[in-house]
Amino acid sequence: MHDIGHFPLGHELEEIDKKIFSHAELTLAMIKGEWNKKRRGAKVVKFDSLDDVFKAWQTTPERVMAILAAKPNDPSAKRKDKLLRSFFSGPIDADKLDYLLRDARSTDVPYPFGIDIDRLFSCLTTVVFERIPGGMRDVPSIGVHAKGKVAAEFLTFARYAMFSQVYWHHTVRAQKAMLFRAVEALLAPLSTDTAIAQFKSDFVAMVAALPENLYQDQPTILPFPEEPTEVINLGSIETSTDLAPTDAAVLCWFRGRLRRSNHANSSLIDGILSRRLFKRLWVVSYEMEGELWKRIVDLWDRLDRSGRHTVSLSLEVKIAKLLTAEQTASVTSLEATEAKDLIDQHTAAEKPWLLIDIPGNRPGADVGLYSVQEGQRRKMARRIESWATCRRPKSGKTTLIISGRQREKSEFFVSLRLSILLRHQFHGKPESRLLRKC
Repeated sequence: MHDIGHFPLGHELEEIDKKIFSHAELTLAMIKGEWNKKRRGAKVVKFDSLDDVFKAWQTTPERVMAILAAKPNDPSAKRKDKLLRSFFSGPIDADKLDYLLRDARSTDVPYPFGIDIDRLFSCLTTVVFERIPGGMRDVPSIGVHAKGKVAAEFLTFARYAMFSQVYWHHTVRAQKAMLFRAVEALLAPLSTDTAIAQFKSDFVAMVAALPENLYQDQPTILPFPEEPTEVINLGSIETSTDLAPTDAAVLCWFRGRLRRSNHANSSLIDGILSRRLFKRLWVVSYEMEGELWKRIVDLWDRLDRSGRHTVSLSLEVKIAKLLTAEQTASVTSLEATEAKDLIDQHTAAEKPWLLIDIPGNRPGADVGLYSVQEGQRRKMARRIESWATCRRPKSGKTTLIISGRQREKSEFFVSLRLSILLRHQFHGKPESRLLRKC
């Protein structure tokens, strides 16, 4: 139930603006049976009833929502609910096992297949933390016995490997940068709460109306709820993109909105759908230039969605001036004059040609993962049974999941990388001297 409202491109869109795109908010609405924000501009969206599901599992919507909302630092949440929530939102959980293995099958990457799931399941246990960051005491959570430590470590390493090799691969990051720029441009004119509420309602109505066969990877002609006369033939999208039909449907919806407002950023969605992607021009990571990386991240984190969009546009203009100046050296394999012509063409048409990509903050688990040594099992069990204070096992601590920001430097997580991307017409390796000047 916890991801029933997880719409296509959910994490990417939430990275743009979580107040507008929130799969957790949509999940609660679907459990309740309707989306009804009772705000000016908002619309009511009805969902299919889940009463039969709750009846079959002998539970209620209120019980499910209580578990979903039982965060470790919530003083009003019951301990039992916090423990149940850690099964799907914790340092090791069903959600991670699900998406790691599913993504590994989709991308043909082997790392998650090395997770010893049987060992992990057989070594699961419960621990109660005396105190967690934020001040809450006696917080129960899922843990592992010492025998399952290696299996848990391998799950964490598999997650790191998937970020390094798949989720933050430069081709994936290029597509995300193109999506971010296009959606930010679409949202930029929404200056009032009424306009934002209306957009959110339209988006929710669209994802709720996606046909079931789209989730079975079957192309279809898709009607959008707010434009009954407009249809998108998903079967006409190039198969070389490897896009899921659900992702393609949402992209087409964004593209349609951009086109109706005559926005040139619709070309970015065209590029994603046809796999005409931007190329890397300049990349910086913590390992390459630590101080510069820290400055960039600090400045970027201070900006909201509107501020980031403004900075991206300003940087594009400034670098265009430098690259089109007289006696400028060639930056790519194109001659300087040819590059200047391309930049002039895109600038005149108000089409983006340079993007900034900074992977967003992805927080870790609310509590860490700890292994219980064999000699502590009976003592730990007695404390858990009575919900008494349970101290963290000193000898059993493992450096598996690092709570807080994933972009912090650690042995398990790949560092954030800033990328400057050029439109796909530009090829070749950049000259670092000119780029440093830019």
